[in-house]
Amino acid sequence: APSDVWASGFAEGYIPDNGYHSIHPGYEKPSAPGISYNPQTSIVTLYRTGNTVNINLRTATGGNVETSCSIYYTLDGSTPTDQSTLYTGPFQISESVTVKAVLVAYGEYSSDVSELEIQVMDAPQFSLDWHTGRVAMTNPNEDGSIYYTLDGTNPTEESDLYVAPIALTETTTVKAIAIEEGKSASAVAEKKYTYRSSS
Repeated sequence: APSDVWASGFAEGYIPDNGYHSIHPGYEKPSAPGISYNPQTSIVTLYRTGNTVNINLRTATGGNVETSCSIYYTLDGSTPTDQSTLYTGPFQISESVTVKAVLVAYGEYSSDVSELEIQVMDAPQFSLDWHTGRVAMTNPNEDGSIYYTLDGTNPTEESDLYVAPIALTETTTVKAIAIEEGKSASAVAEKKYTYRSSS
C-alpha cells in the first residue's frame, strides 16, 4: 500500500524492512491542479496536471508504486492545505467565489496553489405596481441584461429580454435571470402573482 512507502530518508539502493526500494534523486514539487468552470451549468471541476509528483518509487523487484495524491480546495480565498475540503468530484456554485486548490502527495509533498476567481451574477429583483398591474424588474448588477419567462419555464438567453414593466392580466409565475458575457448567469428569480379582477 502507498502508506508503506518511504519517499525519503533512505540512501539509494537501501531496502528497508517493509520490502520496498526507495530512490529519491531530488525532490521537486508536484504539478499544481487545474481548475475549470462551466458558466452554463455553474459546475467547478478540479483535475491533475503534468506529473503528479516527481519522485521515483519502485518495489525491490522493480515494480512501480502508485503515487497517492489528493486535491484539496477552499472557496473563501484562504490558502488550501491537507486540512481543507477534499475534492471528490465536480461541484456546483451559486455565488461569486475564489477557488484555490492544491495537490498533496502522501500527505507531505504539496504543489503550488492554483486559483480561479468566479463571478456569478446576482438574481433580478421584482416589484409590482398594484395600481397598474405591471411588474418591474431590477438588475442589481452593474452590467448585464435580464431575460424572463411568464409560462413557468426557466429563462435563458433565448427568452424575452426585459426592457420595460410587464402588464399581467392573469395569475402568472414570473421567472428571470441576469446574464452578462464572461460571467456566470444568476440564479433564477421567481415570483407568483395572483390576479384578481376588480369587477
